[in-house]
This record gives sequence, C-alpha cells and structure tokens, in this order.
Amino acid sequence: MSPPKAEMGIKMKKAFSDLEFIDYKRAMMLYDDDDEMFEVILESFVTHTPVVLEKMEALFTEITVEIQAASNNHESKDELYQEFGILAHGIKGSCSSIAAEGLREQAAGLEKAAKDCDLANCQKRYPQLVAGIKAMLAELE
Repeated sequence: MSPPKAEMGIKMKKAFSDLEFIDYKRAMMLYDDDDEMFEVILESFVTHTPVVLEKMEALFTEITVEIQAASNNHESKDELYQEFGILAHGIKGSCSSIAAEGLREQAAGLEKAAKDCDLANCQKRYPQLVAGIKAMLAELE
C-alpha cells in the first residue's frame, strides 16, 4: 500500500512513493522511515535548488563567453569552472539527500566535466541536468 500524499508546504500531486525521480524506499532508509523529515528535506530542495540553478546558468554563460572570446586568461576560466563545479557538487549532494539517484549521477558527471575544464562535456551535461531537475521540481509542486 502506498503512503498517503504528504501535506507539504508545497502542493504534492503524488504520494511520495509515486515520485518518478525519487527512490522512495531509499529515502525512507536514509531517514529511518520518517516521512516528516523527508518532507522537510524535499521542501528545502524545492526552495533552494532553483536559486543554485540560476547561479549555475550565469556561470555557464560566463564560461561559454570566455571560451568563445578565446580569452588567454586561463586563471579566470579555471576559476569559473571551479565555481561551476562547486555548484554541481552541491546539486549532487542535494539530489543524494532526497534519493534522486539518476539526477545525482548527472550532477556528478557535470562536476567532473567542470573539474576537467571540459566545455563540450559541460555543454552536453548541463542542459540534461537542468531538464531533469526542472521536471522533478514540477512533479513536486
């Protein structure tokens, strides 16, 4: 039997166990079967992740502009990639905390691409991650 729909501060369309992007059984193992704690973590994800995505978008644009300008300022590019990677790392942790393993793996790949200063890989992975997170946020709202 599926758990009842949670009464979250955000409006849930589905029961926790029916969420496409989240492994509910894993989440319950993480939080000792405490739906209320899981609800708090989900609310935090919904509140804070869009802000992080906005920061990532700005950095991604900056990185792309730097590369297209063929800037020789390697230190500036490296700093941008490092900051981008740190944000991807944060998203990875946030996805892990809600048992969204597929999105966590995407964020890990993006983090590595940023660490490697691999623009082509960032360009491939970043839109995929954003699309997945936006789809999950829509499912949670």
